[in-house]
Amino acid sequence: MDQTTESSTNYSRNLTLFLQVLNILCIVPCIVMKVPQVSLLWRSKKTTGLSLMSILLEFYVYTVHFLYFFINEYALMSYVEYTFLLVQDVMLIAFYLFFNDMIDARVFISTSLYTFGSIAIATGITPVWLPSFLLSVCLPISVSSKGLQIRAIINAGDSSRVSLVTWAIAFLTTLGRMITLAFDKGDQLVMFGYLVGMCLNFLVCCAIIYYKPSPKKFK
Repeated sequence: MDQTTESSTNYSRNLTLFLQVLNILCIVPCIVMKVPQVSLLWRSKKTTGLSLMSILLEFYVYTVHFLYFFINEYALMSYVEYTFLLVQDVMLIAFYLFFNDMIDARVFISTSLYTFGSIAIATGITPVWLPSFLLSVCLPISVSSKGLQIRAIINAGDSSRVSLVTWAIAFLTTLGRMITLAFDKGDQLVMFGYLVGMCLNFLVCCAIIYYKPSPKKFK
């Protein structure tokens, strides 16, 4: 009996340690996940192959997931990376708008509405069902986001300004998050969304590799 209890305790400790390490491995890459893409955009000053709508939809998905996890009191380590991803997406959106001379009053109005809405949800001013409803529509929006990015690459026929490192990190961290959430609350809706997102991140990586300019393609 004591041996069984000891084995169970060791298993629990090992599992806890494994999840802690995996959480860190998911969080750390996300701190700089978009940096290669931001840097590439800043250096080139061109947005060829990038889809603004894809970035905006992704920004929505990140925001909803962060608010959903926050309101439902998930462990901080299971979603803290969204804070870094949101900041990096803001930089991407700002650079895209700036380099395409698209900054106008609509940008400031949209930013104000987004900020007010996020604060209202986070503080519980909005109806309690709203975060779950917003999460339920994240899946088709996430699919649309990835699909728009793939289409932008195909239409441009050039992925030189789309960072493979960024999308590869997205693929790997999504896989890691599926594992950590399975041992946290096991929310099937969230896990299915991560599964679809992981597959689509892989497809974006494939599109980037296929449409990467090379000397052979220009012979």
